[in-house]
Amino acid sequence: MRTRLLLVLCAAALAATVVPAAAARQAWYSYGAFAWKAPIEGGTGTQTARLTQILLPSSFKVKTRGSQTSDSGTYLAFGPVGSCRSTGSVRLGLLYSEAQSAADVLADVLPATTTSYGYGTRGDAAWRIVKSASATLRGAYVRPATARLAHVWVVVRVGTTPHGTCHAGGYRESVAFPLADALATVKASAY
Repeated sequence: MRTRLLLVLCAAALAATVVPAAAARQAWYSYGAFAWKAPIEGGTGTQTARLTQILLPSSFKVKTRGSQTSDSGTYLAFGPVGSCRSTGSVRLGLLYSEAQSAADVLADVLPATTTSYGYGTRGDAAWRIVKSASATLRGAYVRPATARLAHVWVVVRVGTTPHGTCHAGGYRESVAFPLADALATVKASAY
């Protein structure tokens, strides 16, 4: 009887270690978006903006929405993800700001909160994903546009909304942390 109990406990421990490893090996795919005449938020005029790359996990079930020839351009919609059945979007835009760094612009773009699920910088870019109202997530990647466009910043915004009751740990693992990783992979520009 003890041997059988020991075997059951060992099998349960092994199963607990195999599941996270399998989840970590899920496929990630590259997506992009293009805005032919993106309006400059807080400024005047329009410019072309391009989200060259963002890597998102296969569990996000991403679809491209919009038209590349329209003024609003395209955006990425995803979901439902996880037990919360969370849906969300990745949107490309331009923002006029006289801030001196991407981190300063990022602070203006995202809501003030104490719950951050990831942040970072790379070169002249900065990103962060935060918990907003209730269980929604907001995130952004910011970098300066070309030198020709003074005080114009490329902004890739991410937002999610849960559509079911969810466990906070599951939401962090299935949605928040993957989005933080995704923002770190962004390549975007404006011209």
